[in-house]
Amino acid sequence: MLSVHRSKTTAARGICGALGLAASACALAASGSCSAETVVVNQAVRLYVPASCGDAGGAPVTYTGLGDFQPMSPPTETVALGSDGFALTALPSATREIVVAPVSDAGWAGAALVPDAGSVAMLVLPVDTACSLSGGTGLGDVPGTSAGMLDATHVLLVGGNIPPFVVDLGTGLVKQLSSGLNPSRVFATVTPYGAGALIAGGEDPAEGTAQATAVVYTPGAGGIDGTYATLLLPNGQQRKQHAAVSLPDGRTLLIGGVTDTGTLVTAVDALDPSQPIGAQASPTGAGLQYGRIQPTAIVLPTGQVFVGGGVDAAGRPIAEVEWLTVDPATHAVTSDPTTASVCNAGVSQAFAPTEGGAVLAVMGVPSTNGCKNVSLILPTGVVEQAFDLAPSPTRVFAIQGPQASPLILTGASVLRWNPWSKVLEPLGTSAVGPSSPLPAVIAAAPGLALWLAEDSFLQVLRFDTRGPFATDFEPPSYLDTDDRYTSPDRLPGTDVNFSVGTGATLANGASIFVTDATYEAVTVGVALPTGGGVDVVLRDPGGVEIVCAARSELPESSVTVVRSGSSASATSGSGATVPCTGTVDAAARVSVGVRAAPSGTSVVRALTVTRSST
Repeated sequence: MLSVHRSKTTAARGICGALGLAASACALAASGSCSAETVVVNQAVRLYVPASCGDAGGAPVTYTGLGDFQPMSPPTETVALGSDGFALTALPSATREIVVAPVSDAGWAGAALVPDAGSVAMLVLPVDTACSLSGGTGLGDVPGTSAGMLDATHVLLVGGNIPPFVVDLGTGLVKQLSSGLNPSRVFATVTPYGAGALIAGGEDPAEGTAQATAVVYTPGAGGIDGTYATLLLPNGQQRKQHAAVSLPDGRTLLIGGVTDTGTLVTAVDALDPSQPIGAQASPTGAGLQYGRIQPTAIVLPTGQVFVGGGVDAAGRPIAEVEWLTVDPATHAVTSDPTTASVCNAGVSQAFAPTEGGAVLAVMGVPSTNGCKNVSLILPTGVVEQAFDLAPSPTRVFAIQGPQASPLILTGASVLRWNPWSKVLEPLGTSAVGPSSPLPAVIAAAPGLALWLAEDSFLQVLRFDTRGPFATDFEPPSYLDTDDRYTSPDRLPGTDVNFSVGTGATLANGASIFVTDATYEAVTVGVALPTGGGVDVVLRDPGGVEIVCAARSELPESSVTVVRSGSSASATSGSGATVPCTGTVDAAARVSVGVRAAPSGTSVVRALTVTRSST
């Protein structure tokens, strides 16, 4: 494992020290390569490389310090991961994330958030190549294993015939928890819950019956062994093979699943949220339009919850998808009457969100009668046919990814969606396909995928380092000469297009968002041709929006939107005030996008997004 040392300074943040390769985690003293008079507090920064991933020694990488500021100049510096160590120039005091990236397409990469105090741990992995975190042994019998996030850097795995495990995404270490989950469970769900995780429902493997309880796991000292508290699910509803999502107010919403009593099997249509405060649970009173066993549920950037896939009580695949609405003020959950149907629905269906609120759908069956097995589902219920994935996979899994480019795992290959070229591309020349992955597949962190293969080895894959503090261009201008780092909310071709020299053309309410990056204080500039106009949209994680109506009055006119606190103000290039509606929580981070009017066509010549805080 690699280790470096980082120094925090009063006016700047520096990283210094040496890297070495070892079989266990190591803490390294300062190498003395940082200026002694500027050092106030030392923070260890350790870079960990799993033994199964190979030798990173000597590999050239760049480092970048990111935060709510425009990048330093130069924004990056090249170093070598070697045992002799390296010194890095000072980083801004407001640095909140450190990114290590290869100097070419292949190499080593990692990303880690920077706390105000304490050490920083970064898992460094070969880009686009999966490797094992389980060491020389697997985790045991894994069918029915569930996985979910404990916090930003820890994953909890729960299975019937294996003890609970915690995976540290900073170190790559996999640690077994002490016994305490009683009864043990398969086909449960794991979601963040208060200071720990909620292990809801599932099946007791000894009895084979669905459980009507959940267990709240709270980590103890050191973030590993802790306490388990049992609570009754709403209405005592037995539930297994269901889905679960975390709502913006901290609740976990349990969706669908199956309940069984003797020989009777019933697909559940109830929607049940559980509240961390006081470990209480209460029903919503709402229900799915289709009872589903093993559904997929996704919280979309719009704040809606998408529900798709699964089978009914007779084992028939469900082709219909649906949406749930979460009221941002009251947090009430209701069933949206909008539905849509995917083509060629099979038992294996994979879904992943895009930045604008659409959902990529991949079916694990061949296409027939012009019905493609890859499509894009819009929140309006429109299903846009994309293309045929050939050869057709029989099992598909989706992992949400940065740049609105999720991964599709087929058991033989790893593919990545490109929202502008409308294709699924092999993930690099060195990508290793998983061997029959299990449903314990999660997007563990931006650009970091984790899954449990049927050979019981835990696999990890770094395929991107882009995150909320990304700043892409200098000057930070999108859509003038490049469509990278943006995503449309539908397939390019009819309502949305991009071309160099023209910019982005939008029609019929289509939108384009800058992917991944979120902002505190931010300034957004829009260049518009004569007669054009769009809405500039600032959207918080719950889907609440500030909308500024930017309309062109002069040739190549511009509109500038400034967000500060809970609201935004906007002015045109001529100095006129542009109306903005809506407010967000003053502490909320927002994403940035542009949206066309419900009818007509709009053109955006360029979009500039600048972090205002320093």
